[in-house]
Amino acid sequence: MVPVTSRFTLSNLGGRDTVRKEAVTGTSFLLENPMLTDVMTVSEVAVYLRVNPQTVYRKAKAGELPAVRIGRAIRFRKAELDDWMKIQTDEVKV
Repeated sequence: MVPVTSRFTLSNLGGRDTVRKEAVTGTSFLLENPMLTDVMTVSEVAVYLRVNPQTVYRKAKAGELPAVRIGRAIRFRKAELDDWMKIQTDEVKV
């Protein structure tokens, strides 16, 4: 990995250059290549939803957030999270 700035790094994944941006929480998420951003970690979901990572763990464990366990890791599909948010928005109706 070649550092571009203190906030961005450039990596070569599968022959394609991909830029990573460090989030405030210290987690990184991909800015390019939507195929690589389709599956998200707990930290990435927390940044995406702007909640604490413990909230993501708690909601995933309770079955309130669409998640899949791969070994000991919990992963989320962005499309399913977007669908979940749409349903939550429809239910809240302010």
